[in-house]
Amino acid sequence: MTLVERLGFKFEKKNADELLVHVASFRPTIAREVDLIEEVARLSGYDSIAVARPLAAINPVRVSPKQNCVRKIKETLCHIGYSEVINYSFIEETLSESFKTACGTVENTAISLSNPISAEMKTMRSSLIPGLLETAVKNLGKGQKSIKIFELGNIYCKTGKELLERTNFAALVSGTYENNVWKPHGKNHDYYDLKGALETALAQFRLTLEYRPSRREFLGAGRTVECLVGGRVIGYMGELSSQQVRQWGLGACVFEVDMEQLVQVLPSVVRFVPLPKYPETYRDISILIDKSVPAKEVATLICSVGGPLLGTAELYDCFESKKLEEGKKSLAFALVFQSPEKTLTDDEVNPLFDRIVKALGEKYGATLRSL
Repeated sequence: MTLVERLGFKFEKKNADELLVHVASFRPTIAREVDLIEEVARLSGYDSIAVARPLAAINPVRVSPKQNCVRKIKETLCHIGYSEVINYSFIEETLSESFKTACGTVENTAISLSNPISAEMKTMRSSLIPGLLETAVKNLGKGQKSIKIFELGNIYCKTGKELLERTNFAALVSGTYENNVWKPHGKNHDYYDLKGALETALAQFRLTLEYRPSRREFLGAGRTVECLVGGRVIGYMGELSSQQVRQWGLGACVFEVDMEQLVQVLPSVVRFVPLPKYPETYRDISILIDKSVPAKEVATLICSVGGPLLGTAELYDCFESKKLEEGKKSLAFALVFQSPEKTLTDDEVNPLFDRIVKALGEKYGATLRSL
């Protein structure tokens, strides 16, 4: 009580646990109970208050697989020269209709806003591609020569009465290569640049991509593929159709991946594989084959015939020329043979190589071509 009186405050004792304090008019800063407690502690001396350390449970922040996936993809794409963009979720109605088959079917319909900001932003986007194209057009118009951009965001569509919202990530390349001693001067970015970027991003999760021909209205015929992991479709990739090139005034390659589908195929456990003890044995094979035969089918046949001793069969050259037979193309693969038990000799590798050549000839009519 003495401390309260020293502050110049009057008080009334209501009961054993309550004290009603009348604050003097010259102390307008004392407005709450904690203000009064602070004043009493100041007069009493802070050193007279016993130290009590707070006790609390600290729970670690758990990162979900989707959050981890998003972080790694963004980091990887940024490291290889891509820039992240953020666009509005609202686009023109015509654009939403044109790109509604990006991650859906023709039965999907666009979702219109009841009170849009403007006529150009009256519909929810059904794909991330229109926003990337608008960004690319603006940057090319301001003198930017090389465009390598990506975006992660939500898309929206309507199937019957059901409203759908999904998280996608997409990327676009356009324009010419930046000045680099490793790139041909003046050459444009192409499909293989974008393909390499997607494979590099997914390689962080030890995922291997497969491709199969597909069709999207806004992408060129014969220049569109679906991207699969373990037989599950996770997205698509391709070049803009000639109609879209005329509409936007630029050629570009794009891909768009469904994050929900990608998370479903992520490996749950990553196991360590010991480094091989024995060296690899290398062989190159270059064949003439019909243009209609996909290189993926050839690689699959080579791996199946090569058996467990064939580690990889990597395509490193695809060549078409008038100097070759009509209707033919040249494919060159780098074959890597390795045994976990011993060093392979030529006598062990050569029969496997001959068996691969024979299988290619019997199934596709392929013949060896000298390198």
